Amino acid sequence: MREHGEWEAWLDFFLTGVADTANQAFDAATRIVDLFKEDRERITTESDRAGSALRIYDLFQQNPFLTANQLVQKTGLSTPTVNAALADLERFGIVEEITGRKRGRVFSYRRYLAILSEGTDPLPTTA
Repeated sequence: MREHGEWEAWLDFFLTGVADTANQAFDAATRIVDLFKEDRERITTESDRAGSALRIYDLFQQNPFLTANQLVQKTGLSTPTVNAALADLERFGIVEEITGRKRGRVFSYRRYLAILSEGTDPLPTTA
């Protein structure tokens, strides 16, 4: 590269990639902050159990996959309280139960996960 002066083109290509990645990360972070703000507002204004629902919601911001049992353990709330708050979060479209089971249910924060996974599609395989 040095002998032919092509390092400037390589450096330009590399720095363009760094700038594009930084812009995408900033955009994703901004959308995540907006999502958290919108969802928190919805819980505060529409939930009859906003206090417990917000405690659970805060945990989904830290870990977008949680079980009802994990939430009982982490919050100290009773199982019926956790289940009622999860029902509110499901009704608001914030979390979604992903196993289809009645026991050992796993809930996910889909819209948060969607933002986090943008641009992470696997590379196509060559035949």
